[in-house]
Amino acid sequence: MVAYKDPKTNKWYFQVAVKNENGKWVTKKRRGFDKKKEALQAEQEFLKRIKEERLSHKTSFKKIAEDYMNYSVGRKKESSIKIQNIVINTILVPHFDEKVISEIKPKDIADLYNKFINKYSKSYLKLIKAILSSMFNYAMSFYDLPKNVVKLVKIPEKDSGKHDGEKVKYWTVDEFNTFIKEIDNPVYKTLFILLFWSGARKGEALALKTSDINIHDHTISINKNWNGEKITTTKNKNSVRVISVPNIVIEHVKELIEYQRNKYKEYTDDFLFTYKNKSTPLQTNTPNNIMKKYLSELELPEIRVHDLRHSNASLLINSGLPLYSISKHLGHNNIQTTANVYGHLYPSSEKEIANTLNKLTNPK
Repeated sequence: MVAYKDPKTNKWYFQVAVKNENGKWVTKKRRGFDKKKEALQAEQEFLKRIKEERLSHKTSFKKIAEDYMNYSVGRKKESSIKIQNIVINTILVPHFDEKVISEIKPKDIADLYNKFINKYSKSYLKLIKAILSSMFNYAMSFYDLPKNVVKLVKIPEKDSGKHDGEKVKYWTVDEFNTFIKEIDNPVYKTLFILLFWSGARKGEALALKTSDINIHDHTISINKNWNGEKITTTKNKNSVRVISVPNIVIEHVKELIEYQRNKYKEYTDDFLFTYKNKSTPLQTNTPNNIMKKYLSELELPEIRVHDLRHSNASLLINSGLPLYSISKHLGHNNIQTTANVYGHLYPSSEKEIANTLNKLTNPK
């Protein structure tokens, strides 16, 4: 702490830089002290009061949530902010609401997890924890919250004894063929065929342009994502990849390109999956709505559009391809992600393992 003497008045003053509620640095100055000691003492009391105010009734969890969401703008990808804000507005704020953030204890965090343990998957609970922890870190930086209690509490295991992977839904080739033969629109038909036979994410597929398709090599270059509002980068660096696809995909893509050329007249390096405007991909909810419409008329297992990706992974696994190759094909961040999601689909059961070991112990 430092005090200064005003040469004009011979009085002492102090000035300090503090962060306001928006996280910006502002200078505060107090004048008129007869002695340096008085100025220093006043500065100490001022800083103490600022800290107490930050942790006062004003700083509810809801207030921190609002500030944190505003703070995220321009610092995170829009797609990440959208997911983050859904979690904050639909789960975290309704749960903690006006509770003072400094009064939230580890038990309160544990109660949150217990409340949703049977409603959400383990991976989604991890997402909730990551967002909540980031909010507490923000409060530590801008509101002098003493510690992040979120880090002290582990997510409990589910009582059901099921693994997250068992919730993966997928279609067989026959089930997919039953679905796809009902669709006549070339845009939707080609999109679903590409998703099922390539394993691409929906946003990756919707972002594809004609230049991303190599007709001769039967490959697709995945290098961007469509989030419904604009083109963004892929989910992770390993998601940028070139994947091989079967003939059925290439043949339908060729037919779709011809269809789009006839429709738009001038159609070169434009988006593949468009409907009204060649410069804008389909909205992200359109494939979902189309799938729901046809599923309501067919006797098929109900799945999501994203489950077409799971279906592709299931086909590759059951074909005996190594996990590493499948992980690269799907664009996972690492092989552990692939193992966590799809490990249960591998055909080697405990009985098969026992049979293999028996053969080794009883060679003939």
